[in-house]
Amino acid sequence: MNNDKLPFHLCTVLCPIVAFTQFNARFEKIKEPVAILAITGSLMYIVYPGNAIGEISPFCYKILQTFIYHGILFAWGVNTLASGQFKPTVKNWYKTLIGLLIIAVWATLGNLAYNQSYLDKIDSAEHHDWLFLTGTSFSFVPPYLMPIAALAAIFGTAMCVYGLYHLYVHLFCKKDSAAEEKAEEKTEATV
Repeated sequence: MNNDKLPFHLCTVLCPIVAFTQFNARFEKIKEPVAILAITGSLMYIVYPGNAIGEISPFCYKILQTFIYHGILFAWGVNTLASGQFKPTVKNWYKTLIGLLIIAVWATLGNLAYNQSYLDKIDSAEHHDWLFLTGTSFSFVPPYLMPIAALAAIFGTAMCVYGLYHLYVHLFCKKDSAAEEKAEEKTEATV
C-alpha cells in the first residue's frame, strides 16, 4: 500500500472535504476556504512536484495519477471561484487559516502515528512528512522551524490567491462595467 495517499497532506485530505462542500448544502459556509486551499495546494504541487523529481520515471502510475489528481483539484477550485459559487473576500482570511490549522493538526497526528519519531530524520521509505511538518522534505530548514515555515508558505500562497482574484476583478470587471455604462448611454441617446 502506498501510505503517501492517506489523507494527511493538504490535497489528499481535501478530496473528501471537496465532495462534502460540493454536494451537501450544509457545508456551503466552508466552500470559500476549501476552494482557496484546493487552488493553493494543487498549485504548489504543480509548481514543485516533489515526488516527481528524482529517481522515479515521470511516466509511471504514481506520478501520472498524482498530476491528474492535482489538476482536477485545481480545476474544481478555479471553477468554483469562476462560476460565482462564492465571492472571496480577504476579510475571511481567518477561515482559511483555521482550515489550514485543522489540517495541520490532522497531519501531525498522521506523522505521529506513522513515524517512529516525529522530529528524527529517518532515511527510510517508511518515514512520512505529511504537510511538510517534520522537516525531512526540505533539509535546508531546521526541523523545529519547518512547521512554521510550511504553514506560512501555504497560507502566504492562499493570500496570493485572494490577491490575484481581487487584482483580476479590479483590472477586468471595472472595464466591463464601464463598457456596459457606455452601451447604456448609447441606447438612451438613440431612443
